[in-house]
Amino acid sequence: MFYMDWLSRELINQHVDLRNERQLLEILIRSLPDGVAFADENQIYQIVNPVFAGYSGQIPEDFIGRPLHTVGPKMVQDFKRATDIVYNEGRPATVRRMPLERHGKKWIYVDGMASPIRDEAGVLAGMLWHSFDVTTSVLLEQERSRTAMIVENSFDAIISTSAEGIIATWNKGAELTYGYKKAEMIGRPLTVIVPSDIQLEHAGVMERVKSGKHIPFFTTERICKSGRRIPVGVTVSPIRNEAGEVTGVSTISRDLSESAPSAPSIK
Repeated sequence: MFYMDWLSRELINQHVDLRNERQLLEILIRSLPDGVAFADENQIYQIVNPVFAGYSGQIPEDFIGRPLHTVGPKMVQDFKRATDIVYNEGRPATVRRMPLERHGKKWIYVDGMASPIRDEAGVLAGMLWHSFDVTTSVLLEQERSRTAMIVENSFDAIISTSAEGIIATWNKGAELTYGYKKAEMIGRPLTVIVPSDIQLEHAGVMERVKSGKHIPFFTTERICKSGRRIPVGVTVSPIRNEAGEVTGVSTISRDLSESAPSAPSIK
């Protein structure tokens, strides 16, 4: 009798401990800033936090107790592929830049990982999904890509250098204006195209820009690969990093000579 009472108390205590552990786990998961969900070995959602549910404009209760792929993100190809790898092959899988639509209101992008969860015997007990919103990074990358394409195809010569004046980018307009190909100029000093008698003027402009000043349109001269000296209109601006520090210089110039090449016509 004493043994049965003791066993009953132990079982009750263990049940309480397990219940408390699960409650603590759910509290922790719900508090995470990233999207987290757990599905059991039968691919049934057991734990879902608000961030994961919010990816598709839903709440955690919309998921709990339901099959993995009957609810979830609006665009689930990548998500399904990753979770299938966990359940069919027993290994983790990642997704990058997965696009999700929130009830047609806006698109977001997430990176995520699906990981197998195993019990003490090594048997697959379920899948843990962890993801985080990378929308800001994706939009910045897209904006940079568009800007780079515009710069590269601009008719003006657009050149960027380090703060020390070493050429980092050289667009098609610069190739057309100065006659040098990009491969010839990357890594060389910008002074290559500055006439010797204007070097002091150029150095003064660079110093002003390195101190954070923007130099509006002014006229000067440059030297082409052929040795021809041409009048140009130039605008010079500082390039700053995220901390606001000047890390480089952007120069936009246009050939003002009568023999300057004309922009291609639209046919």
